[in-house]
Amino acid sequence: MGLRPFLKLAGPVLLVFFLGLLFFYGRNYQTKEIGGQLDFILTECLVSGELEYGCLREKFRPLVKSFSLEKIVYELEYLFSQESSSRPFGTLSCHAPAHILGELEIEKGSSFVEVAKACQGACNYGCIHGAFIGSSQEHKDFLLNLSSFCKQFGEKKSVELSCHHMLGHALSDVYANDFAEALNQCMRMSSLNDRMSCANGAIMERLLGSPETIPPKIANKEDLLDFCGSLPPDYGGICFGSIGYYSYAFLGRGGLDICSQVPKENAPACVYSIGDRAYYDFRNSPKELVNFCKKFTDNSLKCVLGAIETSLALDPEGKFARDTCWILEGESFTECTSFVREKSN
Repeated sequence: MGLRPFLKLAGPVLLVFFLGLLFFYGRNYQTKEIGGQLDFILTECLVSGELEYGCLREKFRPLVKSFSLEKIVYELEYLFSQESSSRPFGTLSCHAPAHILGELEIEKGSSFVEVAKACQGACNYGCIHGAFIGSSQEHKDFLLNLSSFCKQFGEKKSVELSCHHMLGHALSDVYANDFAEALNQCMRMSSLNDRMSCANGAIMERLLGSPETIPPKIANKEDLLDFCGSLPPDYGGICFGSIGYYSYAFLGRGGLDICSQVPKENAPACVYSIGDRAYYDFRNSPKELVNFCKKFTDNSLKCVLGAIETSLALDPEGKFARDTCWILEGESFTECTSFVREKSN
């Protein structure tokens, strides 16, 4: 037969092999190029230990025009990852740079939905926050339809609530100099749950800080209580209801008794928010979480359910939630399993 039939077969196979090799190396080269440019820009824009936002905007603009946002954000998260923390900017958050990338992608002409899909939850939603602000600046009618804004991301209730929470974060940025107006915008949402979710996001952004504003100084529980007490009554209740999260986040276990100092009607929600934060400490041990929550005698189940709701957002299969419910007994077990079924829909 000779070699001719084999050579005929080998030609196309080799062509496919070399095309695949070119694609792999081309993709790998592009990834290295994006990562290299980001590393250079971030280092160059680091001034006195802080990233200078005007510098980032100027130098990110050509990068956004040349590469897809999805790839840029992916590389940005990697640069700020644990493996890369030895870089000069490694101890900072990637939220602010991602914020600017989202704004610039809108400036380039992409729609908010397109940018949101590319950003996903990158850098603690910094990219989406930036896209929201960019859209509100580029399109004057962008903020007119807030009540139906989240419908474009699907009808699943958990997605809508996450979207309204994100909106609250972004509105706190848009109205950085008028926090009351950010909360007023949240009140335009169509349902009570949506309004609360939005207001919680705005309060969280205000307390934890946005890229270009300085958050209130929180040194002790009194500072947190004063902050919530300074808000109009409609919002103060929402703030007191989530204050446990911040007290635990800022002050550790020394801040766990704050829920006994909020108005009585807000105490269950306050403990629920502590459970939300506690999930990150006990995600590998449902039993330890349940024991931790027992310290809130009257609201121990609220603490457990707060942790479970957070777990379901991060683990849609619900293993942590199921394992936690199985530890409970009697009515607590029944309420826990019903809660998981409801939140999983």
